[in-house]
Amino acid sequence: MTRILRRRAGEAMRQTGASAESVARNLAGISRLAAVLSRTTRSIRMGDPPYVDTITMRDVAEFFLAGRERAEGAEAAAAVRQEHRQGLLLWLGFLDADGEPLTGAPTRTYVAGALDPELEEHFGAHPVVIFS
Repeated sequence: MTRILRRRAGEAMRQTGASAESVARNLAGISRLAAVLSRTTRSIRMGDPPYVDTITMRDVAEFFLAGRERAEGAEAAAAVRQEHRQGLLLWLGFLDADGEPLTGAPTRTYVAGALDPELEEHFGAHPVVIFS
């Protein structure tokens, strides 16, 4: 995973002209989100999140729009996906100015059979989408 992140960091710097500091900050945020997903995975063992055949971009947008009033201090929102035995594990949550999951803000976790084409396009080959 670290090797992949380093390669992507180099690609991002070349494509966007971003500074190494900016890319490092973004990678650190992704690592923190991966830790959240790891904790979420462990919590699944206590009781599975809801299963949805297909999660849509509309579902994601509606969650973020409905939750933003209770996400005081949120600078962005994130969707994190990971393979799961039933399809995909999808975590939705809000981030603070440092890219950390916002304490006390709404989060939602799904197990989904698939993502709709629009949401799949946003993810591309990446495990995280940041909405700002």
